[in-house]
Amino acid sequence: MRFALFSLLLLVCGCTKKSDEPPFSIKPEIRFVSMKPQTVIAGRDSVAFQIEYQDGDGDLGDSKADAQNLFLTDTRIHAVYPYRIPRIVPSDTKVPIKGSFTFSLPNTFLTDSVPNQQTTFTIRIRDRAGNESNSLTTPALTIKKG
Repeated sequence: MRFALFSLLLLVCGCTKKSDEPPFSIKPEIRFVSMKPQTVIAGRDSVAFQIEYQDGDGDLGDSKADAQNLFLTDTRIHAVYPYRIPRIVPSDTKVPIKGSFTFSLPNTFLTDSVPNQQTTFTIRIRDRAGNESNSLTTPALTIKKG
């Protein structure tokens, strides 16, 4: 009887969630929200991307001006455009965070003399511990000759 009671107690304690565990992974995760516009004039129009993020220990973003922790890749030519996510919470704080942010690609270009092209972009982020997020792919962007 004691063994059964002890086993039941162990099972209940083992199944309860510890309060110090974050509600989601310490590896950042991202989700695509939007890309606007979906058609641009080469060399003139910018494109705004919005993504949602979550990070279980809050070490996303950096206060160093030269930090690179968000990466946008043009899948046509594999060109990587690095960005900096500013620090979101103080460095001595370990809290789960989630939210969204928007960033822009100032302009795009055509890779040859065609009147228009389509491309997609992949997006990923990296936290201060070096954990990389999932990679997501945007819908197609149409780039037209100006």
